[in-house]
Amino acid sequence: MAFLTMRRKSRSVVVWDRIVVWSLDFSRLRHLNNDVAGCIIEENLFRSSLLSVREVRCRHPRGGRGEEECTRAPSLAFISRGVFVKHEGSRELVANANRVVCFNPRRSYRVSHPTDGGDICVSFTLSDELRHALGETSGRMKDAWTQEGIDAPADAVCSSRTFARQGRFVQDLRRGLLRDVDAEESALALLESLARDNGAEPPRPDRRRATREAHRAAVETVISRLAVHPTARVELSALARCACVSPFHLCRLFREHTTLTIQEYRLQLRLRAALHALAEGCEDLTTLALEQGFFDHSHLTRAFRRAFGASPRELRGPLARATLRETSNRLQV
Repeated sequence: MAFLTMRRKSRSVVVWDRIVVWSLDFSRLRHLNNDVAGCIIEENLFRSSLLSVREVRCRHPRGGRGEEECTRAPSLAFISRGVFVKHEGSRELVANANRVVCFNPRRSYRVSHPTDGGDICVSFTLSDELRHALGETSGRMKDAWTQEGIDAPADAVCSSRTFARQGRFVQDLRRGLLRDVDAEESALALLESLARDNGAEPPRPDRRRATREAHRAAVETVISRLAVHPTARVELSALARCACVSPFHLCRLFREHTTLTIQEYRLQLRLRAALHALAEGCEDLTTLALEQGFFDHSHLTRAFRRAFGASPRELRGPLARATLRETSNRLQV
């Protein structure tokens, strides 16, 4: 469940990563509602050891520079709507939907609003591991988080494809379609797309035999864990540690060796198990959905239609076991 945080811009330094759960402080919430135009509303969408994602809605009217702000960890923000200006010393950056704004914990800044209406951003706060991985693929993003001088980049290029991908990612989080390793892998794919927008080269497979074998063994380690526990909640960082590679590297290797993402692979395992259960005569689709890690009966039905072209109810009962086994072969794991 997402939590909303509302805070007034009144402190000399606003630390964005301190989350206050408003449901535990109703007096503060009511007080802020009396002056909502000067508030920031935050909604936590996802949090793990690798990264956190939240939507930030600023309802500040047109005005000059506000109080000094900073971040505790490297972060970046996709601008969904509106405009604001980020001031770092004498440098100004106009934040809008055509660019991604980088926030360096080494540098404080102030924000002004050139127009009424506020702005809406989707903020990604990154772990050190993830920041280093992104820095290895994009020199511009590395400099944005490590350099302290005024010449350090403060934004990143965002292509239309990456912007649309970010929108779909947030929508899937809101609908509850992504969680745990699925959400992390989707987030990494989005950030990798952003890194490519900013000068990263596509990964080049290493042709050395020893390296290929090591990569294959790493992927097989992850496949084994997924196959044994296809419905278990697991973080991408945990899978990466099992494989002795970084999360970014694991996502690339997994796609290279299986032609599927980890999310797709795990979904196919769960669908195949559900299909087998139908072949064995399972009739309670709600229980089946929950047992296979789906949120509800509707979630299972949508996944079945995409994979098989029919709903579980349509495949159950009148179909012979042989027909079900033939349908199962449409999923190649």
